[in-house]
Amino acid sequence: MNKYKNPLYCDGCGEIILDPKEAIVEYFDRGEDLFDFKIVHNFSSSPRQLIKGGCLINSSHSNTLDLRDFVGQQREKTISELEGAQADEIDKLLARIDEAGIKSKSC
Repeated sequence: MNKYKNPLYCDGCGEIILDPKEAIVEYFDRGEDLFDFKIVHNFSSSPRQLIKGGCLINSSHSNTLDLRDFVGQQREKTISELEGAQADEIDKLLARIDEAGIKSKSC
């Protein structure tokens, strides 16, 4: 059952992520520059478990954070720790999360 107000699609496989617990945020770190934030299934929830890296776009060169770190009280702390991230990229990521209606870590 979809727990979101609007569907949240995985950037890796294109399938709907049904629960915030099933998602991670993948991003790339090039020294002082963080970029290309994607929302993907975590490996245990990925429909692509048989493929190395599951839904991750680039599993060998990316970093990940739990999607739930971008909601509720944890949100501001997580964003402040992403020094070097382009503001417009963070804004796009947060807009997707907000449009889905995810309000708290306990979703």
